[in-house]
Amino acid sequence: MRPPSFSLRWLCGLFGAALALGAESPSWPGIVGEIHGRLESLPSAPALQWSLTVTPDETGLPNLALRAEGEGTLMEAEIGLLSAAPDAVHWRLKNVELDLARWSEALAAQWPALAGATLGGRVLVSGEGDWRDGQLSGRALVRLSEGRVDLPSKKLTLEGLELALQIDDLAARRTAPAQVLALRGGRYDLVTLGAARVVFALDGDKMRVAEAVLEALGGQLILAPFTVALANPDLTVAARAEQIDVTLLLPLLPPILAEAHGRLDGELAFHRDARGGIQIASGRLALRPETTAELRLLPSPGLLTGSLPPKVLQYYPGLIKIETGEMPMRADRLDVRLTPAGDADGHSATVHLEGGPVDPALRAPLVFDLNVNGSLEAVAPLFMKLGADSKLSVGGAH
Repeated sequence: MRPPSFSLRWLCGLFGAALALGAESPSWPGIVGEIHGRLESLPSAPALQWSLTVTPDETGLPNLALRAEGEGTLMEAEIGLLSAAPDAVHWRLKNVELDLARWSEALAAQWPALAGATLGGRVLVSGEGDWRDGQLSGRALVRLSEGRVDLPSKKLTLEGLELALQIDDLAARRTAPAQVLALRGGRYDLVTLGAARVVFALDGDKMRVAEAVLEALGGQLILAPFTVALANPDLTVAARAEQIDVTLLLPLLPPILAEAHGRLDGELAFHRDARGGIQIASGRLALRPETTAELRLLPSPGLLTGSLPPKVLQYYPGLIKIETGEMPMRADRLDVRLTPAGDADGHSATVHLEGGPVDPALRAPLVFDLNVNGSLEAVAPLFMKLGADSKLSVGGAH
């Protein structure tokens, strides 16, 4: 005969009855037994075959051993009445194993923040504590291996998540210090993410991040320590940027550059809110002293030489090679300032470049100043100076 199907509410009722009987009875008769069932009432979750075994301990109080098993799921737990407090129970999660890919839809149904997300990885949970007066206490250890999060609505993909979370106080939602979350890589919109390491601790509604290092933008971002309220995660975080790939500036500039090579250092401030997600609030990136970058223009005849008299071009033959893309331009100084909210002149970004042809025999000292107004995608006119004294307007799109 097929075992009956019991709901989770029935199990909770059984535990409640045990508590009530424990409160009323100073002693228990010896109870030994086992029941089986099938749980199918959790939305989008796998069906679970479960068994509940009751045996008395050395004092005669009943111990309940629960085992549930299904696709991508295994749970083993023990519940026992406390002889010193018969209206309370002691619980122990011996082992919980979950395949997040199988539980992805069920978790999204419970937490709206995960709506549309695809999860992956293996979760192991163990813990021990008491349940008294409707309050849960104790400690737990949660391990995540080979975790994956794919959230198309946020254009976010994270892979290779590893975490061992030691919760010292479940009631206070407090972890041990220096918990570590590691990431192998991922993608945020058009930005490729590399390895990351975050050292943090949880305390109630707050997460305190002591250290966070992320490989991104072709280099590395090192975040300053910060604290964020989990219920209201609006915050601004400062970061030190090291060896950022100058190629990533190409979308910021007018469509005149074919390629760029070099590395920038500096400081960035990131802002996160519920409406706009993660955005750059401000920052400055520049070449390290004694280093250079190379930039090659798209073929643009006349871009640099169109308004210069032939006599001037005799002294600067390298300009023609640069504007046709035949020769890259060397940047001895490259300074990028990001002010999305607008600086004193209303610019959302400015780029300053000083250099010349990569071939020193082709003299042509150049100074570029680029001002970006409004959105960083809407590039304002480019103004260029030839040498230190002359100014040349190259034009551009408003």
